[in-house]
Amino acid sequence: MNRARAFIATIGILLPFCVRLLCGGGPLRQYIDNGGITGLLFVTAVNIPFWFGLLALTSIYRKPISLLLPCVLVFGFLGLVHFVMSHDESRELAMGFIFLPLLAVPLLLVGGLLGYAVDLKAGRTGHR
Repeated sequence: MNRARAFIATIGILLPFCVRLLCGGGPLRQYIDNGGITGLLFVTAVNIPFWFGLLALTSIYRKPISLLLPCVLVFGFLGLVHFVMSHDESRELAMGFIFLPLLAVPLLLVGGLLGYAVDLKAGRTGHR
């Protein structure tokens, strides 16, 4: 489970920047030009509740496979949002970051419940 925790933290930190690099690297300049290191830290801080929530799930689950659904839902949503926001060069970009946590909490809860169901099923069948 420690490897799963390290994976979640690494993906959580790097996800917004990797998505911006996939868009050609130009959108990554929005973070750097507008705030420098402060902008980079802000983007990372916005994602902290999500990957801390996923890290909290690792203490509940017994099997690492149970983290698959929550990670796909949460990181998929975050990746999609960062991709869409990379094409938006308006000043309302910061407002999107403010409402991002509110939109992703239901996905974290649903993913957590689905992962718990997978964990119970895997525990009964003895799969790792």
